[in-house]
Order: sequence, then C-alpha cells, then structure tokens
Amino acid sequence: MVSEPTAFDKAAAQWDDERRTARAQRLAKQILQYLKETETALPQASLLEFGCGTGLISFALAPAAQQFYGYDISQPMLERYAAKAKVFTPLFPGQNFKAVTQLDDVPGVDLIVICQVLHHIENARELIETLKGKLNPGGQLLVVDFPAGADFYHSTTDTEIHHEGFTRQQWENWCLEAGFASTDWRIIYQGTKTDPEGKEHKYELFLGVARAQSGENR
Repeated sequence: MVSEPTAFDKAAAQWDDERRTARAQRLAKQILQYLKETETALPQASLLEFGCGTGLISFALAPAAQQFYGYDISQPMLERYAAKAKVFTPLFPGQNFKAVTQLDDVPGVDLIVICQVLHHIENARELIETLKGKLNPGGQLLVVDFPAGADFYHSTTDTEIHHEGFTRQQWENWCLEAGFASTDWRIIYQGTKTDPEGKEHKYELFLGVARAQSGENR
C-alpha cells in the first residue's frame, strides 16, 4: 500500500524559499564559526546531515568537509538534495555530496548535523545514541533546535511535534549517558514567525554539541 504524502513531501518543491534559505545561511555560518573557534574543523572531514531536507544546510556548510551525506525519510526532499548535488559537486573539485535513504549506507563520519529536526523525533534520546555509533573517534554531533520554555510555534503544515524544545540539562544528560566525552551549548539564532492570525512569535535556536572520545572505537 502506498503511503500518503507527508506535509514535508508536499512542501519539497517550494521549500527553498527566501526565508528558509536566508536562515540556513545564517545557521551554517554560526556552525562554521563554532568549528573555527574551537579548532575542531578537519580539512578532510566527512559530514552527515540527518534530516537534510533539500540540503539548504549541507550545501551552506561546504567549507566544513569534503564528503557529505544527506539522509531524509522524505523522498521528494531527498530527490531535490540529489539534484542539487549533481550541479554542486562538479563546481567544487574534491568535494562530494551523496543522498542516502538508509543510515547503514553511511560509513563513519567526523561530523553529524541535525538542524531543526530533533523535536520531530519521538525517541530523540535513542537517536542520539544511534548517531554516536556513526561518529569517528573525536567526531562531533551538532544539533540546532528550539530551547524549551520559549514561545514554541509551528505552522499547521508541520507534522509530528514530539518535543516543544529541549533544555540544556536535558541535552547534556542525554549526550553524556550516550557515552559522549563532553558537550557544549549556545544560543545562535533569534527569529520571528507569524501565525495565520497575524500574531508574531519570537523564538531562539540553540547549537548543542557533543564530542566523542578522541581514541574511541565506534
């Protein structure tokens, strides 16, 4: 039986609008700045974006790695990622972008990025543990999402909201319990959304980072 298209499937063709593109550029800039400040950028790094959508974040993070993997459960989103990869890869020799439909198709990577996706995952803590197993020794998991307690607003097109944000303590506990060596957290973005009634909702996004042990075997 063919499943019904999700809200994200239906939105794929119009996903790369001006607002989302500008936000992705700003978020990617903050992530790149963090890697530079902490001196954790690797010149030949590999990067997995979990819940990559059309690749707005992945392609904006081009300076951060050489090998990119984009994973998403929405086939229409992933098709747009793959189409961009065909155009983008030849323009940057030495870099490669690959859309994947199974996490098993992704080897060990140095960086995993999850941008505004974790609140859609029911078993978020379990996912953190799973993704840790994909990291090379010394690798980093970087999550961008909403802090708890904020004016949490999502448009009606969004699906399966399982968490109305996360606390710093929650992030640290989950990551340390999963076996990460250390964590970090900082607010990196402030924005505004307008609901159908015209009311504005101010919101923030945090960058949560978890680092694997340098000499650890996956």
